[in-house]
Amino acid sequence: MSPVPARVPRMRGLLVVSASVVLGCWGLAACGGGAGASKLCRQAGQVDALAVARISPVTKYPVRFSFPAKVRVSDPEQVRTVAGALCALPVMPSGSMSCGSSSFLGWYELTFMAGGKRLPGVRMTNDCEEVRGLGRLRWVARTPSFWRVLGTAMGLPHPDVTTFLDPPSG
Repeated sequence: MSPVPARVPRMRGLLVVSASVVLGCWGLAACGGGAGASKLCRQAGQVDALAVARISPVTKYPVRFSFPAKVRVSDPEQVRTVAGALCALPVMPSGSMSCGSSSFLGWYELTFMAGGKRLPGVRMTNDCEEVRGLGRLRWVARTPSFWRVLGTAMGLPHPDVTTFLDPPSG
């Protein structure tokens, strides 16, 4: 038996292991990180402040919202309600899907504080209403009441999904 065929299976095994490690690391990064990513859910009862930032890429047709691009929430009860609602969101389904369109093509960054310490951020994208930063990728699209919880904490009158994702053009 020649040495070349003996090396090929080892090399293939090495490549499979390497690919698994790379894909596993990519999967964690795509879902917002490893063990630290679900820190918000572990500390949801201790959060006491929240900053919500709307990130808008430069677009040809600017969208006007009824609230500022940055809002701070300092009522600990409201902040905990938002954290609990985020952590209760369902996991994003696997497979391909078609997402609705919206005039707002940006995302929201939610930054929670607990006892003066900043927790890992949460990003809510508009395309398919994905939530990253809670461990596994979460989904808001099937939980429209989440937007009401977030908007109420932010002090917005009568908030719903259109308040955040598809505001009236002006």
